[in-house]
Amino acid sequence: MSITNLIADDKYNRKLFLRVIRGAYIFNPTLALKIEGEWINIYDLLSIDKLAPEHQEVKSWWFGDYNEQIEQQMAANKIKLKQLISEHQQGRSGVTHEQQ
Repeated sequence: MSITNLIADDKYNRKLFLRVIRGAYIFNPTLALKIEGEWINIYDLLSIDKLAPEHQEVKSWWFGDYNEQIEQQMAANKIKLKQLISEHQQGRSGVTHEQQ
């Protein structure tokens, strides 16, 4: 994935991903796909709000139900992802779909 990173300097780089932290990548927020002659941002095609964690079966009252905690973490991650997308779509990345 590092060769296709938004910041990587390589002649074969397609700038498909943005590294959030080491080992964690998201699609380049300025990535657009041409569909029926129209450029559409990747995040307009993917519904972030429909992302959901895989719920765990509660096996014992002793260990508790972690599903609520996982839901809260997922909600926080969605907010952070939307912030990253917004920042980069407002031109902070300096990359447009024409450059890809």
